[in-house]
Amino acid sequence: MVAQVYEVQRLNGTKLPQDINEVMCATFGLQELKITVQKGTRNKFPGIDGITHEFYIVLWDTINFELIKIYNTLLQRKYLTHSLMLGIIVCFHKV
Repeated sequence: MVAQVYEVQRLNGTKLPQDINEVMCATFGLQELKITVQKGTRNKFPGIDGITHEFYIVLWDTINFELIKIYNTLLQRKYLTHSLMLGIIVCFHKV
């Protein structure tokens, strides 16, 4: 998969090859989501929703099936809510 990511970066705006497009459009798997949550950066400022990364780690066994349903529904409908498209950058003065 890593080799495929580098291949995508080399395309420079051209159409994705069919095999890579299929991988990118496939539904999310529970193990894939778990790895993503485990690799996330800890002790960071919460997102726009106020939820920290630690929330997902601590409650993983409780929320994992709901999360995968949400992500796959969004993927299937090809729809992102407005808040999912937002990011916040906050600058702090370091003393």
